[in-house]
Amino acid sequence: MLLVKGKPAPSEPWRILEVAIGQAPDVLAIRLDKELKRIHEKAVEALVPFRRNAQGEPEWIVEHVYVRGANGSLGLLARTPGIDSIRKEYAPHDWIERLLSKEAPKARPLKIGSFVRVLTGICARMCGNIEYLQGDRVTVAIELRTKRIRLHTYPANLQQVKCPASSRNFFYCSALFS
Repeated sequence: MLLVKGKPAPSEPWRILEVAIGQAPDVLAIRLDKELKRIHEKAVEALVPFRRNAQGEPEWIVEHVYVRGANGSLGLLARTPGIDSIRKEYAPHDWIERLLSKEAPKARPLKIGSFVRVLTGICARMCGNIEYLQGDRVTVAIELRTKRIRLHTYPANLQQVKCPASSRNFFYCSALFS
């Protein structure tokens, strides 16, 4: 996940932050996003390289965080819970480009009627059909036994589920029952 505040110069080097053992990448990304809003740098980018597995759970691609543009505030970012230290070396720009390409999902494009699973939020792991789709606005209809929920979210929070139409009546996937 690329976190952006302003636009640092392309010549800025990517610094490497060591991640503590057992840190969830999505939680660390939320913490770093809050820290980026607090620091006084005008242009900072932070890359937390993770992707979601088939169950929608976050997995590290590489257990490092890469930051550029936070020259005066790098120490503040390194004190974020979940970060151990700052490495002395820099990450090459082509390495960052490869991480960004691996992070991008290779899923079919979303369209109206697609059956999807919600990845995060109050309706996490619930499934439904896309009713509305325009740009970064998506509405998912989730059919429960007693009611229908219309969830407004963004495309990155959805994962397409490939299953036959006869099996599309499930609405919650619990590890307890699988």
